[in-house]
Amino acid sequence: MFDKYVTRTTGMAKMNPGLDVHEHPLHPHLNGKSNLGLVDFIVKERLFNFFLGYGCVPFTNDHKLM
Repeated sequence: MFDKYVTRTTGMAKMNPGLDVHEHPLHPHLNGKSNLGLVDFIVKERLFNFFLGYGCVPFTNDHKLM
């Protein structure tokens, strides 16, 4: 995805869609509390936005990618 749109973006951002990552890192539940404070900035700056739920959990594919 990033390879396809890299020429249309100026950088990357990570934004949690509302997962409770403090509850249980391997099985987070949606808590409905997405922090949307940076959405305008992400759109304005044309950032490639994503979130890897397991990006901080060692030995997962998300962690390897990060």
